[in-house]
Amino acid sequence: QSLFHERLIPFGSLAFLTTPAALLDQSLDILARATHEIWLRSNAQSGSPAAVPWEKLAEFHKQANRGLADYIPVRLRCCGLRLVNGRGPLITLDEAQVERLAALEHWRWCVELYSLGWHHAESRDDFLKLHNRLVDWADLPDATKDYNREMARLLPQTADAAGMGIRRYRVLFADQMGDAPPAAAEPGTQLVIVADPRDPEALRRAQAAQTQGAKVWALLRTGTSPLIFKQQPGNPLEIELFLQEEEWAALRQREAPN
Repeated sequence: QSLFHERLIPFGSLAFLTTPAALLDQSLDILARATHEIWLRSNAQSGSPAAVPWEKLAEFHKQANRGLADYIPVRLRCCGLRLVNGRGPLITLDEAQVERLAALEHWRWCVELYSLGWHHAESRDDFLKLHNRLVDWADLPDATKDYNREMARLLPQTADAAGMGIRRYRVLFADQMGDAPPAAAEPGTQLVIVADPRDPEALRRAQAAQTQGAKVWALLRTGTSPLIFKQQPGNPLEIELFLQEEEWAALRQREAPN
């Protein structure tokens, strides 16, 4: 029926979701287990039904840990950080990062509970799916905020327990770099080169930095196809992230020297 032509909207493809890597990868469970392990160190005597080893944990709580773990890379990216495979130096998060990481996790938790049919109420009732903490971050009691902040501070230890690490971004714009290769990234830091494909010299510098372990982000102008990068001569660029024009401008302003 022509009146219902927008009821079904196709998206994505099952090709990726049915690959062995997607079906058999255990990295999410490894991070979820580590998240629970770190939480359990401080809450083993809390009397919570979740205060048991992972093997004895109810599936509901396992899924809750998986949801938390799945969102960790997103939270980190919002704070200029990244999750990587392999242990590294344990970085210390500053208070601004801790605050944002904690607020983001509370937001995710609220979305998860709302999607499961929970609602806000003055008193908690698990049977009726009512929770008194389903409020905005600003309206949370200080004790609950402090709990979220402490769990955010422990993210480097969580990553380490999962055999992973957290790194800070060091962002350089290729058109502002000299011909000399950029200095090697400090421990706990990931070098990122941001390039405009319309600038051949910037692309050359990004290619050179990529061979030394740098990640490359690229400007993708409105109406431009990502395939443009496959047409570049020489060593093809591996683009980790495409930036829209607004994102490019915001990042450039944020990374501008004071």
